[in-house]
Amino acid sequence: DGPDMVRHLDFLLEIDNLNAIQWVQGAGAGPVTLWMDVMHRIQAGGKALYVYCTPEEVPKLLGELDHKGLMMVISETLPLDEARDLVRMVEKG
Repeated sequence: DGPDMVRHLDFLLEIDNLNAIQWVQGAGAGPVTLWMDVMHRIQAGGKALYVYCTPEEVPKLLGELDHKGLMMVISETLPLDEARDLVRMVEKG
């Protein structure tokens, strides 16, 4: 979990039965979008990516990451109309 996990990433990527990796950058490590290189490595290693993000980070994640196996959990509650707009954005890719 977080920056300390990165040193184990290559080992985790070698585990055939491991289908997904959850990336959590940890407290004080900045927004998840500062860790695009780690998320790219996870996807390049053939693993699905599970990530917590803010609504504001969704466009960058959609723009830079492979959508296949990308699971984004929005880390805040949104009003219904904003949530629907976000779902539409994700559906469009």
